[in-house]
Amino acid sequence: MKRTALLTILIALLVIPLSSASFSNGENLDIRDGLFYSQEELDGFEWESGLSEDEEEFFGETEVYLLTGGPGDQLWEYFGHAAFVISPPSGEDIMFDYGIFSFDEKFYINFALGRLYYSMMASYAKNRLMMLEATDRDTYLLRLELSSLQKRNLLAFLEYNSREENRTYLYDYYLDNCATRPRDIYDALTGGEFREWAESQNTGMTLRDYTIRYFSPNFIADWTIGYLLGPSVDREITIWDAMFLPDVLREAMESYQGNESEMVYRSVTREPVPENYHYMARVLILALAVTLIALLCHAKNRNIRRIGDAVLALIYLFLGLMSLVLLFFQLFSIHRVTYWNTAILVISPVTFAFMVLHIMSLGKRERRERIRKLASVMGLLTIAFLVLKLVLHTILITSTYPYYIVMLPLYLAEAWPIRAKARK
Repeated sequence: MKRTALLTILIALLVIPLSSASFSNGENLDIRDGLFYSQEELDGFEWESGLSEDEEEFFGETEVYLLTGGPGDQLWEYFGHAAFVISPPSGEDIMFDYGIFSFDEKFYINFALGRLYYSMMASYAKNRLMMLEATDRDTYLLRLELSSLQKRNLLAFLEYNSREENRTYLYDYYLDNCATRPRDIYDALTGGEFREWAESQNTGMTLRDYTIRYFSPNFIADWTIGYLLGPSVDREITIWDAMFLPDVLREAMESYQGNESEMVYRSVTREPVPENYHYMARVLILALAVTLIALLCHAKNRNIRRIGDAVLALIYLFLGLMSLVLLFFQLFSIHRVTYWNTAILVISPVTFAFMVLHIMSLGKRERRERIRKLASVMGLLTIAFLVLKLVLHTILITSTYPYYIVMLPLYLAEAWPIRAKARK
């Protein structure tokens, strides 16, 4: 009876992730009413076609800048920041910033469901520049080559967008953020020419490639977040799509306009985002480390085996929590970037079973038979999934190899034959 129940649970843990295809794609979630949409509002906005003499003079003396800030310390600051700065002939410079959010009582619930409510705010640019300098982040100002009419239209749109009823939008890591909004507005001012230019140039990279580079300061976060990302980030993109990053947005505008940014502040302590980041080398080191820990459970000394079991239990707990987060995102949230993610087959809720078995074992070799059998099954399944992925690589494009590299040797080490005579 116990074996039947255990088998049923294990089958469920394997099958449930396979059904996490997020068929609704979030369409049935009524959360978008009243939210501001960049492209829709830009298409429907009434742009001025002419200026008075006073307006021509005023906006001729007004300067418009793209401000970009480098990566910060917090995870949500790793991509950097972008905003518009309007510098009138007299008075304070004003920053229009699309990266505003607050940690209110509903923040974590909304985040779990994918309801990332961000807004736009106008504030004094001087204070915001001081904040970027205080947090030691590279800061650039790029003067935008705009006509007086374009400046007038930009300011009118930003003022319209900053109204309370228009300022809130549904943030997306890659499609709708503090950098893509200025990109879309600038494109509208150029009559679509900027987008046409940007989409004609391939980067040779994917959204995942850029994400790995920008999360390089924190490898564990990099590896964990990569696990949550599905196939939508694994296709080569153009410069237009890559402008979800403020750095790429600034460089693209520089290239399009033919001018260079002014560096307002250079970081003293931060290293530049690496062009060549040896991510896979670190994955191999992680795989070696967890495999060696698994092999501790086969040591002759019982205390060493206990250490191995305890550490592995913690590792499997972490992996299990990762899988539950991904499963929740796929089934119940509108984090579309997680949909159709086959990484759930490599690291699944089955890891919780390993955690329990290692706690039950804690150095007792005679109790490792169940671990060995479960690891043998998971090792064979992982090999089968890997072969399937290699055969159907044009369909199963999710870049899950870093997780095979870690989990396959771990399962094989766990499945290592137990010595016939237990030595205490």
